[in-house]
Amino acid sequence: MTKRKRAVSEYPDEYPNASEDDEPERASQTKRFRSSFANTITVLAVDDKVPFTVHTETLRAKSDFFVKACQREWIKRQDKTVKLPEVEPETFELYATWSYFDKIDLEALRLVKAGEANHLRRHEETQEQREVWASGTRSLMHLYVAADFLGDKELKKRTIDCLTEIVETRHQLHGLRGLLLFVWKSTPPGSGLRTLLLDYIVSYRDSIHQWVKGLEGVMSADFFVDLALHQLKRNKCFDNTRHKPLPGRKHMYYDGYESDA
Repeated sequence: MTKRKRAVSEYPDEYPNASEDDEPERASQTKRFRSSFANTITVLAVDDKVPFTVHTETLRAKSDFFVKACQREWIKRQDKTVKLPEVEPETFELYATWSYFDKIDLEALRLVKAGEANHLRRHEETQEQREVWASGTRSLMHLYVAADFLGDKELKKRTIDCLTEIVETRHQLHGLRGLLLFVWKSTPPGSGLRTLLLDYIVSYRDSIHQWVKGLEGVMSADFFVDLALHQLKRNKCFDNTRHKPLPGRKHMYYDGYESDA
């Protein structure tokens, strides 16, 4: 089998002894190389200081937002730039990886390495490990919110899967107060992410009444209403038994899910 050659014009030192017969092939490859960057746009996250160059078809295949943003009339504009003032650069970097490779880059969040310490009891974890979990969980929630804004339903499900696994295996979310503030500010009522957090509080949070009291003046009234209604619903479903497990329930946090209860 003939080894595929890269365009000589881009890598001039690779074929010092190339014959003239190779010219048509090299010309074709050069054309493909250049055209592969023709259908790209620049995405500017938050402060416009970090540009991302991404293929339009890659984004359109995942995102309803980019389907509309990259319409033929718009794409003819010379700048070909989309601004996302609500999305952090780190979050869009995760989104770009998802768009190209169909996976959430947990290794970039250091959650894969931290997962090796899952067998440790909470008091055996180092401060660094707790910070890794807190940072990774926060990044996943930011990714969920970005996916919601960009109209990427599949990524929202995959993000919920990751977050549900964290809750199931660890029974703990570090930096919960900050997560609650962000989620109730950034998601609509009834979102799957809100439901997951409410389930976590009701199922695993010790001294829930005392803990919730400490949120007075911090969280909005909507949060307390949502929590009260969720507790009533859980009590009805589980006969007032606390600490019911979450395993196998991740589908309940997908948007559009309707409980039979």
